[in-house]
Amino acid sequence: ENGVIRDAPFSARFANTSVSGQCALDARSDPPVFSARIAATSWDVGATLKNAGIAEGIGLTFNTVGSSLKTSGSEIHELIGNLEFRVDALGGSLMVTDSNTGKSFPVIISHSQITGKPSEHIALELHGTARNIPIQVTAEVATGKILSQSIIKAAPFRMKIDHKDSLLELDGIVPVPFSPDGTTVNITLAGNNMASFNSIFGIE
Repeated sequence: ENGVIRDAPFSARFANTSVSGQCALDARSDPPVFSARIAATSWDVGATLKNAGIAEGIGLTFNTVGSSLKTSGSEIHELIGNLEFRVDALGGSLMVTDSNTGKSFPVIISHSQITGKPSEHIALELHGTARNIPIQVTAEVATGKILSQSIIKAAPFRMKIDHKDSLLELDGIVPVPFSPDGTTVNITLAGNNMASFNSIFGIE
């Protein structure tokens, strides 16, 4: 009505995930403003990233998901660059593969959150267990403004794994779309109980 859509219900299926929610659009603004609230009973994040051409081989799924987003623009790169969002998830799993041995093990997720703003790093905070050991994982990747640039070939990232009194920190550069080839990683270990990571990664 008059260029405004308020709380319109919708449902869709994308990348093996069924979603539903409400969306709003104000086409009177320059640029147009779009917002939405979205829920899903499961979300295959790996399939979503693959379909979007961002990354392949990411084994991340969430069981129950609720999210909100707001953006503005009239072109795709503007919508991505201006995107502000928050995703809250309960349950799920993250499959971690050791590039040296090829062995994989799941991180069982209890709850997690992903947030992003145009000029802030996209951030992940995840709580769960790896081999029945409680861990907390935090990660950051480039801002939405950077990722919206069609010419981007690589993006910075930072990840921390906290366990007991120890910290494993990784930072570096990943190619876009993501691939293990061309990824540069620096690893830092700190704390009083470095051996605690042996059980997590299956090191005898």
